Amino acid sequence: MLQAVQHFSKLTYLDLEDTGITDSFPVEICCLVGLEYLNLSKNRILSLPVELGNLTQLKYFYLRDNYYIQVTIPPGLIARLGKLRVFEVFTASIVSVADDYVAPVIDDLEASAGATVASLGLWLDSTRDVERLARLAPRVRARCLHLRKLKGARSLPLLSARHAAELGGVQEGLRELVVYSSDVEELVADARAPRLEVIKFGFLTRLRVMAWAPAASASLREVALGACHSLTHLTWVQHLPCLETLNLSGCNGLTRLMGGPEEGGSAAEEVVAFPRLRLLALLGLPKLEGLRADGECAFPELRRVQMRGCPRLKRFQMQPVRGQEGQVRIECDKHWWEALQWANDDVKSCFVTVF
Repeated sequence: MLQAVQHFSKLTYLDLEDTGITDSFPVEICCLVGLEYLNLSKNRILSLPVELGNLTQLKYFYLRDNYYIQVTIPPGLIARLGKLRVFEVFTASIVSVADDYVAPVIDDLEASAGATVASLGLWLDSTRDVERLARLAPRVRARCLHLRKLKGARSLPLLSARHAAELGGVQEGLRELVVYSSDVEELVADARAPRLEVIKFGFLTRLRVMAWAPAASASLREVALGACHSLTHLTWVQHLPCLETLNLSGCNGLTRLMGGPEEGGSAAEEVVAFPRLRLLALLGLPKLEGLRADGECAFPELRRVQMRGCPRLKRFQMQPVRGQEGQVRIECDKHWWEALQWANDDVKSCFVTVF
């Protein structure tokens, strides 16, 4: 099939996501000189060919969730793609071997004074590379960054207001931030990040402190944490006005979702509202005992709950909303559901179970 692609010389849009491409980049694509959009995500591609530079009309290039831990990008390739506006390359693995591919990309962007990339997505191994990207703003905007194996980094400067001078160029435009497998112990997000919508943190086993200021949280829609075993609560999530998805998995130290006033939370008599939350996933949290120490939560837009591996959670502290009866799909184990303690039947009637 791909051999025939080269004959479609006027093709401008090509989506080959998850089509089983293995090892070699299909060089036939490089004959499509009019191509403007190319998506090769979720394949197994080892390297990008020099011939890709023939696609001088290319504006959008996606290689997200590539199944190999490294993608080799030849020096000079980005400079040849003069009309490129979106360039995103990520591995699906949490293992990071980024240096060989990141350096040519950033080198090209630094050397090409006229290059303008509105949305850049890369995975990085050092804050030094983040600083290099920040100096390229505003002509190059880092929209999606995956940071992995930040050796020796006990904090995350990227979200700190103290580092706005050297990192502000990234902070201002960042939309998605993923941090995996690093030594970070404290994360204080107080930088101005008006476009930040998605954060995902995984295998930050030493992370004990998380604090999120309004300047960095105004636009957050999706929060996901996995295997962050040293965290005991995530009180700051109650201050995210736009939160739509909250996914917590394998955080063995988490005892409750939100703390009380002494931890920056609300008093027991106050109802904590999540006005836009639609998906709540609590998976593999063996010490979780409640959403709050005391008090209730309101989820007026909640539509789906995933609840598995939380044996100590005996109550679902939710205040029912009029018209919510039978509107919330809950995926859980039958024995856990039957053992739940309910404040009243109005709360229970909101859910439709899927065992």
